[in-house]
Amino acid sequence: MAALVVAVIIVMLCLYKPLGYIPSGESSKKEVTTYVTHVLGQGVYNYAQRQEPFDLVIPQERTEDIINLAEWPQESGGVKVSRPKSVFEPGEITLMGTLNIKGVDVFVTVTAEPTIDELGLLNLHLAKVKVGAANITLVARAIAAGVCKGRFDGTDTEKWESKIAGSLLNDEPFEPIFSVDKGRKEIRIERITLEHEKLTIRFVPAFD
Repeated sequence: MAALVVAVIIVMLCLYKPLGYIPSGESSKKEVTTYVTHVLGQGVYNYAQRQEPFDLVIPQERTEDIINLAEWPQESGGVKVSRPKSVFEPGEITLMGTLNIKGVDVFVTVTAEPTIDELGLLNLHLAKVKVGAANITLVARAIAAGVCKGRFDGTDTEKWESKIAGSLLNDEPFEPIFSVDKGRKEIRIERITLEHEKLTIRFVPAFD
């Protein structure tokens, strides 16, 4: 009986639906909004050309435009992932999404705490991973580390995928420098400010 009670509790925790999460429907990456093309794309390009500092402000409600650049749902290894929802709170970003595993929906939340250190390096600290109400951060980190090790094999550290994975999984900071205009200009993230429902990224010209 005790084992049955524990099993029921585990299932209830895994099927728990995070407060405020409403699964989104399917989308096509062809749905590119003017916010993405003009405010993000053209705006960043123009400031980079002028080589002057600028703040990129992303309201929480506009993150769906960015998420929609991918096609949803996505499926890999028999697991279907619905379109996630992002939440901005002071000091942290949370992604909430639904995983469909063999016909059963489970709700996953991933929380990261991005910071810029005194050397100007960006770290995307993975603070929490939850399935339903169950905290599986350590297990998720170990599984993801194994997957990433097989994919990157530690030989391509200059790729953004490797840098982001190393930061999320191992707290390895990296230089947040981006190329703009086909590599003719470079900009650096100087500061990241997370507030309730708002993300502000401070960019400055990157000089050698």
